Amino acid sequence: MASRQSADSWTVEARAPISAFGVDHIADGSAWRALFTTDVLGDPDKFRAWAPGGAFADIPRHGLIECTNDGPAFQLLNVDSVFAGKPVIDAAVVGAVHSQTTVHVSARFGRGVGPGAGDLIVARDVLADPGRRQSLQLTADLPQAGLRAFCEITAATGENVLYHQVFPFVVDGSVRKPPASIATTPYQQPFGLTASYAPLSKKLLVKIDRYYMQARGSVARGRVQLIDPKTGQSLAQSAIVQFQKDYSEFALDLQNIRVPVETEQDWETSHLRTPLGSTRPAPVTEPLDQAAEYQLKAVLTDRSGNPVASAAVPVKLQGYQFSWLPNDIGISDQTIAPWRPITWQNGSVSLWNKTYSINGGGIADRIVNSGRPQLTGPMVLEAVIDGRTVPLTSQTPAPVHTSPAAIDLAGESHAPNLMVNTNTRVEFDGFVWNTMTGRAPFSSCRMNSAVPL
Repeated sequence: MASRQSADSWTVEARAPISAFGVDHIADGSAWRALFTTDVLGDPDKFRAWAPGGAFADIPRHGLIECTNDGPAFQLLNVDSVFAGKPVIDAAVVGAVHSQTTVHVSARFGRGVGPGAGDLIVARDVLADPGRRQSLQLTADLPQAGLRAFCEITAATGENVLYHQVFPFVVDGSVRKPPASIATTPYQQPFGLTASYAPLSKKLLVKIDRYYMQARGSVARGRVQLIDPKTGQSLAQSAIVQFQKDYSEFALDLQNIRVPVETEQDWETSHLRTPLGSTRPAPVTEPLDQAAEYQLKAVLTDRSGNPVASAAVPVKLQGYQFSWLPNDIGISDQTIAPWRPITWQNGSVSLWNKTYSINGGGIADRIVNSGRPQLTGPMVLEAVIDGRTVPLTSQTPAPVHTSPAAIDLAGESHAPNLMVNTNTRVEFDGFVWNTMTGRAPFSSCRMNSAVPL
């Protein structure tokens, strides 16, 4: 991957092996879905997407890239000037490999997504020589300030559409200006650090984001500590949980820290209401701020324990004491119709409309739903140990606790020099939750599950 930037533009070039997409070649005429986005760090309003989906997980709404061994290609370069009301649309056409090609390029400006009366259309035919790139411009005049319309760009050779895109715009006179400086991170500190207090569990939920760090590759571990800014004393501390794709998320236990508590009376005092039928406004009161103020500091280190970067954020701690908090209303170990009590027999969990055969690894050997098998074979738990994939074997788990609404199981699975303890919880509606703990003398180990459908 490489990039470059000029005073008014930037270019990113990326290369990946075709095999990374699960194929060994790109067939002539095939169409691949793709999404490209741009983002201004720290400003969610400046997010832009090439296709209307705007989400990488929303694949059916991604744009289509059509591939050809010989045909022509079209490239749209710049449409920003449309917002100023006098669009100058820059584009380019590359001719077919072995023949001269005429490409019809058009831009439609109108009030609807589709063609309509009163649309303004500008077009140009481009004769492209074999394999040669030819630039072009389409210009128009949209003098009406505040115009809300759509721009439709189409490039085609006869009936073959090379490019098509429709996007909305507003003539607001805006002109693109280069930023005074290029931001490389949305954070004001070397890395992202956030914390929120969970008063019922008395834990501080900590999130660390190292993605934008220039030296993130050297970060291996670190520690956080909660500090009293008045005394400088460390009140709680913990090692940072292992990063997963540049993010670390964990809970810091604050059970031993006394936290101010807001009661129901405190809340009513700070939220006085006007009595019914009264014309007098309720007195204005300042909200009570009883929260204790602390500082959370995080230090990231390399594998040798040497500091790489640090960050700190203020933290407010406050508990709540209301008549309805906490409570166990609605919490029961009984089932609700039409579900029936869950049962366990000979390695199988039976519940309403389905049966699971679960092994000691917490995965299913067999699933039957509405009387029909859902798997073509047992699920397989695999470990990738130092780059080598090995399957794990397991026996029938043992029931630890049973109730009509759920069953808790304990089991083990094994591979050479590896043992994984699994606690499995199966609930009456079919939900399965596995907690796995592994012990292995390896520098690198990853778990996978294979599901034969």
